[in-house]
Amino acid sequence: YISVTGVQTCALPICIVRGHPLVAENVSTYTFILDPNEKYIVSALIAGFVLYTKAITTKDVSDKIQLDLQLENIKEGGKFTLNEIRFRENESRILSSSKSELDALYRFLVQNPTVHIEIQGHVNAPGEKNSGKAKKMSGERAKAVRDYLVENGISKKRLTSAGYGNEQMIYPKPKTEEESRANRRVEILITKQ
Repeated sequence: YISVTGVQTCALPICIVRGHPLVAENVSTYTFILDPNEKYIVSALIAGFVLYTKAITTKDVSDKIQLDLQLENIKEGGKFTLNEIRFRENESRILSSSKSELDALYRFLVQNPTVHIEIQGHVNAPGEKNSGKAKKMSGERAKAVRDYLVENGISKKRLTSAGYGNEQMIYPKPKTEEESRANRRVEILITKQ
């Protein structure tokens, strides 16, 4: 099972997604029983605070996962990462497994209607020049996320997108698939509160 504690003074809505979302609201501590050997996306969202999302995997029935969430206030220049937005290899097509995190971003923007964001695309391309293919791919991926939000009713005026290629890789020389995956990410920059 998973136990989630919100450390804010107000109640913290939690959404856990695998197939159908499990949602709890208006209490500060939650406990969910999850299936073993599954991947879940946990998201926490409250107006005025930055969206929190995290992927968790349950290894076996005896796993106990505890998350203590500390959400940050929304502020211009603040950033958060959406690690579970994935694309087809060498394409800008968003994988269906990204839907829960895209929907969490959508709900964040609906709940905070004055917030404007820049969607930033990053790729894993160690040793390559940051021109041409890497920069173009990251820009197309950021635009794909922007298009998803616009198609679902978020105003274009609140959204910009930019591709940073490989210039801001977290791991310049990744040694594992996990490090490579961390380099391939979508970040959200708050441009207006």
